[in-house]
Amino acid sequence: MPDWNYFFWSGYSDEDYDNFRKQEEPKTVFYEAFGEKFPIQLIVKGYSYTGNLEIEMVNWKYRYPSPWATLTVDLHEVCEKDCTYVDTNHHGRKILSWISESGLGEVTGEISRNGYCTYEKVRFYPERLKYYDLEGYRRYEAKYEEIHKTSLKRNN
Repeated sequence: MPDWNYFFWSGYSDEDYDNFRKQEEPKTVFYEAFGEKFPIQLIVKGYSYTGNLEIEMVNWKYRYPSPWATLTVDLHEVCEKDCTYVDTNHHGRKILSWISESGLGEVTGEISRNGYCTYEKVRFYPERLKYYDLEGYRRYEAKYEEIHKTSLKRNN
């Protein structure tokens, strides 16, 4: 566990440090990389412009959170609810197998290009996302509905 100095020099308050020390480890899914297994927390969000599903990965290997990577990308193309493009540019195509094998979702077969990169669309299973981050999923769902109601009103 990082000590108070780590938090102090990172700009956190004493209250933030106390809250960090009291928190329980979240539910994690194991991700294998570099010959090791890492317990990864999934943080569910929604991209601000499109409302598309955003998922961040946080490593809990040392019993405290350490940012790992963003699992998804926002290509400014509105996706169906619970669908999003996965960042195969940074993770490689093996990330798609991990998503399927972990029961997180399924590859739809749709591909989108952005520059020189291609990205695969994945339909994530809401019950699995809720299992790993219920509050985050609820916020994503509310944001998605709000953005899409607003865009429907503008288009009518």
